Formats: sequence, structure tokens, C-alpha cells
Amino acid sequence: MTQTILTPNRRVGLILGLLLLACYSYFFQFTGWNQTSRMALIMSAVNHGTFNINAYEEQTGDKALFEGNYYSDKAFGTSLFGAPVYAGLRQMQNFAASQADDTMRYPMYVVSVAVVALPSALLAVLLYALLVRLIGSRPWAVALALLYGLGTMAFPFATMFFGHQTATFFVFAAFYLLFQARTESPTTWRLLLAGTLGGLAVITEYQVVLIVALLFLYAASFVRPWPKLGWYVLGGLPWAVLLLAFNYVTLGHPLRFAYQYVSNPDFAGMKEGIFGITIPQWNSFVQIMFSSQGLLFQSLFFVLLPLGAWLMWRGGQWRRELVLCLTIGVLFILWNSAYYLPLGGGTPGPRFLIPSLPFLMLPLAFVVTLARPWAWPVRAALLLTGTWSIAIGFLISSVNPMVPYNAANPYTDHWLALFSQEQFLLNLGTVRFQTYGLMSLVPLLLLAILAADGLFHALRTQERQHRGSQFAELAAMVVLYLIIAFPITLWQPFQVPLEFLRS
Repeated sequence: MTQTILTPNRRVGLILGLLLLACYSYFFQFTGWNQTSRMALIMSAVNHGTFNINAYEEQTGDKALFEGNYYSDKAFGTSLFGAPVYAGLRQMQNFAASQADDTMRYPMYVVSVAVVALPSALLAVLLYALLVRLIGSRPWAVALALLYGLGTMAFPFATMFFGHQTATFFVFAAFYLLFQARTESPTTWRLLLAGTLGGLAVITEYQVVLIVALLFLYAASFVRPWPKLGWYVLGGLPWAVLLLAFNYVTLGHPLRFAYQYVSNPDFAGMKEGIFGITIPQWNSFVQIMFSSQGLLFQSLFFVLLPLGAWLMWRGGQWRRELVLCLTIGVLFILWNSAYYLPLGGGTPGPRFLIPSLPFLMLPLAFVVTLARPWAWPVRAALLLTGTWSIAIGFLISSVNPMVPYNAANPYTDHWLALFSQEQFLLNLGTVRFQTYGLMSLVPLLLLAILAADGLFHALRTQERQHRGSQFAELAAMVVLYLIIAFPITLWQPFQVPLEFLRS
């Protein structure tokens, strides 16, 4: 027997993260205006050395027109993080500028894996680690992390080049550091890094400034002396300056935002109120919460959230965190209900709620702490509703999350119709092994089986075990994933996907 290199908790985190990364990176999503707008900024900066997207503006309707030039109307964070990835890919694949311009879908996929899928998988690992601290059960922490990662809108949006998941990772990581500061010690570096992550979140999705502000109040409730909070502010300051500088360079004034100049008449509602936000509407609330694309239909297990919140409050130890999480949830529901386009277009659900979801998982987790005689019925309800939610998440993500505007019912007319015909998105199974339909999902199924076996053994082991057994399942997963993803990383040139993706 030798001392472990990886504790069981770390092994669980690695296996969990690799499983979710495999799920998030398995499918090549179709392009859409939101994604191409972000990608257009990357390609303009790398290929043409400019922040306007004039060379690509015809490929997206999500754009701003200012003084004769077109700009992406999105927060620039995802483009900032994706530009080095695209530049490296272009160099590695020997793209000529004209070839790189020919299609966005393949480079967008690679950029999305690095900038969206990977942070999303890491977010679930952070959630797992935090849940272990809160409820003390590693198996239930794994189950809840999987419910979040595969049974909420985190799944489809971790496969697409939107900014929600990346911003959510940054802001939840900031909370994780502040939680450590409260439970261990509020060191300067934790406060500084939390502020830095908050700043990165804001330049990726502006609305998460609400969470960043609430995290400041959360920190103020325990940081003493209060001047130490300046480190949190200092961490975010450079990114605020960068945002203002970017606005000045592109739009001529630091306080001008591209949303003020949207050029598509379909988005005239953006001119109302504050970038389309007025006052909460009851119809919008019903749509984002209870419709077929609503939060409680797709992630049914959230019906247990009030019970979890009551149990978390009754425990007494984590009331500060409960107030923070519920306040974030309520504020995001309110502002989303006040937005003129509640679902954010033809998306699978209320995507603007995404940054609040990992926070809502914390009080929900306390349903598993309920004592007898209600413990097992409630846990069974959590697992059953969670299974439903994961099935919906996989259905949406595997056949094309974006909903056509002519689909009266997105499930019967779009997602289930495509699934019944085995019309799955182009995926790594097809690219690597030229398999189609259900057979194209077999490599992902094998990874899931390996992950389940690895998690089972990691959750059963003690802190000390033989070194050789520590890495068996993890190594097998890594090798299989690299085999499946081989054409993504090593093929020169990337012939097969480009043939698929040019159409």
C-alpha cells in the first residue's frame, strides 16, 4: 500500500469533468446569429486586424451599425478568449485567409470546446466540491453535479458558442473562492482573484454584473476589516477599464454599448427601456418558468427547491449562502421577465437564467438531508425528476438545440421528430468512425460506462489505496477520448469535417 497521488475526491472530480467535457464537445452544433456574431469578431481581429466585422456581417443578424461599420453586438469576452485559439488553429491547420473565411463552423467548434465546453465542465467540478462541503455526501454531490451538468440548460449551451456558460463559470468560481474565504480565511489573494473572475464574467455577459455586486455584499458580510474588500474591487478594475477602452475604440465613447446600435429591425425591442428591459411581465414569467421551454418543465427537479431552501435555512450554518443564492435566482427571474424577448430568440429555453442555475443547486442539494420517514420518497422524487431532465437535456443537445420559429411545439415538431428519424447532429462518432444515427453515439456511451465504473470505484475507496488502481478508469477514459477526438487535434489537414461543414 502506498500513499495516494490523487485523493478520492480529486479522482471523482477528474472523472466527472472528463465525462462532461466529452458530452459537451461531442456534437458539432449548427451556426446561428449569436454564435457567428462572436466568431465574426474573432476572425476579423485575427484575419484582418480590425474590430469591425464588415468582412463577415452578412453571416449574422446579431450586429450593430455605427458610422458605416458593422460590429458584433455581443459582449466581447468570448471573442477575446477565443482569438488565441482560432489563431493557433489557423496556424496549425495551415489555413489561408480565404480558406479560413470559407466556413465558420469547424473553427467555431474548436473555439467553443476551449472557451465554453471546458469551463462548463470545470464549473460542474467546482459545484461537486462545494456540495461535498455543504451536505457531506460525495455520492449525492456527484448526482447533483450531473443533474446540473446534463439536466439543465447548461448542457445545450455548453455545446454552443454563446457566452452564458463561460460567464457562469467565472462568476461561480468567484463565489467558490469567497466561500473558501469565509470558511477558511479571507486572504488577500482569494479576494483579488475573486474580483478578477468577476471582471472576466462581466466582459463575457453584462448581466452577471448583478451577481458580481451581490458577491461583493456577501464578502462584506464576513470580511474584516472592510477596507480589505478593496482587493475584490481591485481584481475587477482592469477588466472594467478594458471594457470601457473597447467601447471607446469601437464606438467612440467608453459608455456606448453595441446594443444601442443594433441594426436588425427584428430587434427593435432593444430600444425600449434599458437595452430591452422594462418592467416584469406576468406572461413572460409564465413562459420562462412553466411553458414547454420553461425552466420547470426542462429541469423538473427544481420543484424541490423550496423544500431544500427550508432545510438549508433550518440547518442554520449556511443561511448567508442561502440568502445569496435565492437572491440571485429571484433577481434573474425578475429581470428576464422584464426583457422584451424572454427566451432570447429560437433557443431551447430561458437562456438568461443560466448564470443563476449553479447557485440554485446549492439549496436544492439539502433535500437529500431530509430525515426519515420522508428521506427516501424525496430522494426518489429527485432521481426520477432528474432522469427526466437529463433525458430532455440529451435530446435537445444531440439533434439541434435551436428551435425553428415555425415550430408550434418544439418537442413534437422539432426535437422528437429529429430524434425519431435518427437525425443527430454531426458528432465525433461520425467524424472519427463514419457511423451515423444511433451508432454514432456508441463512443460516447462507452465513455459514459467507463466514467460510471470509475466514479463507482472512486466513491468506494478510502484515502489510501494501491497506486496502480488510482488511474485505471481515468486513464482508460483519457485514452478513449483522445482516440475519438484524434481528428480534432492532429489531422493535417482536417479534411473530413471540412467536407461535412461546408454544406
